[in-house]
Amino acid sequence: MTYDKGAAAEKQKRACRNTKQKKLILDCLVSDSGHHFTADEIVDILKSRRTPVAKSTVYRALAMLEESGEVRKYFLSEFNSACYQFVADPKACAEHYHLMCVACGKVVHFESAELRRAFQAIRSAQKPGGFFVDGLRTVFYGRCGECSAK
Repeated sequence: MTYDKGAAAEKQKRACRNTKQKKLILDCLVSDSGHHFTADEIVDILKSRRTPVAKSTVYRALAMLEESGEVRKYFLSEFNSACYQFVADPKACAEHYHLMCVACGKVVHFESAELRRAFQAIRSAQKPGGFFVDGLRTVFYGRCGECSAK
């Protein structure tokens, strides 16, 4: 039991550690907080800014930032890499959904009281214990207005 407390404390300490690389990665995410970045995109952006960071370092920093709540990790499809987004205020976008265009890959945030109510109904209908839909990771697929017009 003591080991678990020590491991949790070490994990928290690591998440709070500020390194130059972690700051570069966070700055990259903050610079376009509405965008979802893959680790490869972050590596390429930092390389283009002449501040290269190893991919393993990017993954480690992203895990720490996710753990601290500064970054959210998404899987927009089973065929794509995970992507990450900076979260300025975790409560402000506590439950938004993602609309992803299957033609161009554009991702749009969407908030809906109706969907929240539907997910509450799903939780209540499933007995025993309920079923919890992870609204933060919910993605709806379709075509954006631009691609539909083509």
